[in-house]
Amino acid sequence: MSFEQIIRLSVPALISFVIALILTPLMRIIAMKLKIMDIPNSRKVHKDPKPYLGGVAIFVAFNVTLVLALLYGTPLIHRTREIIAIMSGGSIIFIVGLYDDIKGVAPKIKLLWQIIAAFVAGIILMMSGVQMNLFAPGGLDLLSGTITLIWIVGITNSFNLLDNMDGLTAGLGVICSFFLFQVAFQREEILLIFLPLAVLGSSLGFWFYNKNPARIFMGDCGALFIGFNLAVFSLMGIYNYEGLTRYIAILTPILILSIPIFDTISVIIIRLKRRVSIFHADTNHISHRLVYIGMSHRNAVYLIYMISVTMGIIGLFLPKLSPSEAILLLLHAFLVYLLIVILMLTASKNKNK
Repeated sequence: MSFEQIIRLSVPALISFVIALILTPLMRIIAMKLKIMDIPNSRKVHKDPKPYLGGVAIFVAFNVTLVLALLYGTPLIHRTREIIAIMSGGSIIFIVGLYDDIKGVAPKIKLLWQIIAAFVAGIILMMSGVQMNLFAPGGLDLLSGTITLIWIVGITNSFNLLDNMDGLTAGLGVICSFFLFQVAFQREEILLIFLPLAVLGSSLGFWFYNKNPARIFMGDCGALFIGFNLAVFSLMGIYNYEGLTRYIAILTPILILSIPIFDTISVIIIRLKRRVSIFHADTNHISHRLVYIGMSHRNAVYLIYMISVTMGIIGLFLPKLSPSEAILLLLHAFLVYLLIVILMLTASKNKNK
């Protein structure tokens, strides 16, 4: 890939950053005037009402970037159909989240609509020729199609569940996008170089207003939108290299997205163990539990960033290793998460004192 191609692909990502940086404070003003606010309660860490609609800035910045890429003759012009499909799928997810931010929806109904939206968006992508390589290297059949849709729904919702502290989901959106971009860059997959960079730019532009202490929240529309796009981009990538079995290669995007995956699985297990509904919102997320052991909200978020970067580095190098070397690296990842589990158990004891 030539230096000129890299520049042409990177400039639109810079545009998405600038648009989000400019649009986010405007959305804050609009949200405050329309009284679209997140009201504090016993399970939320903020003390004062915070305006929503930051996700609108992320959504607009990302989509304007894609439109500009098509209008100004970047190499993506040959992938117009796939880009339109991705924009359409993301728009469905965004609208569902925006309605919830404005009107409010019961958790079970919200999840149902999110599943429907992710399902419809996934079908649009598949019918539009977007290649889902991760679980379907030889083409989609019933099993691989089902796993693909479960992945989209799961990752989409995991980012939404993780949006519980200032800067957390936006920061993870930046980190996960960066590593998905790096994987694609090594394989010179032009579309998958560009798309994560567009998410990175829009998430970073919003992050400056959402970092602790946050002045605005992204809301469900932003968290679901980021999660959906990263789920789709991770499915589109090709991870296996010669000498590495596909079963190990599949773990690359799982590692890159492991923080939201781990957080979602852990809170579900905790709720099932306590015999409460899995839809029952609580303060048992990894971020909350780090606070219970004495961390500030800001430091808890920064620690999660560092863990995500560590997992991203492991995922980045994994496809280049022999199976035995890959297993050693995966053991390292396992030990990191084992340490997190120990910290979470300690936090549980501190919470119950």
